[in-house]
Amino acid sequence: MEQKVKEAESDAEQEKNKEIKKEKKAAYRLKRKIYKKLKEDYSPRLKKYEAQMETFGDRNSYSKTDHDATFMRMKEDHMKNGRLKPDYNVQIGTEYTIHQRLTDTRCFTPHLEKLKTSGLPKPKRMIADAGYGGEANYLYAHEEALIPYNTMRKEETRAYKKYTECRQLGIP
Repeated sequence: MEQKVKEAESDAEQEKNKEIKKEKKAAYRLKRKIYKKLKEDYSPRLKKYEAQMETFGDRNSYSKTDHDATFMRMKEDHMKNGRLKPDYNVQIGTEYTIHQRLTDTRCFTPHLEKLKTSGLPKPKRMIADAGYGGEANYLYAHEEALIPYNTMRKEETRAYKKYTECRQLGIP
């Protein structure tokens, strides 16, 4: 781009015809303006955006003061203001893991996978709150022979299946 600007400048200076020279100078000024904007504004911004995208990784946010933290919605205060603040999602069991995923639902499987590689014995039971509820987690717990979620056994009964079928058909 810089070379094209210099060529346009020298071309405009060498022109003898005043009308054509005027047009070439206008073209040169436009190219110079575009080049200056690219060099001083767009190029540094592009580098900044690329650095930010690299910091993002697979997340959708990060804190400018702590690049490892992810913005998460905090509990509401007395004024019912839910705030977004940089935070970590820490999972504690026999071993702890730190995640940049926003919900416990998406931390369950990676936490247990890390526990497998730690060399510690596999837990016989898993106790977790409803925040870990999710089909993927239930299937993983079932495959790993851990205690299933609280209503799984109830949902497998004939009476419950019949009840849900009736509800779907609109029968009370």
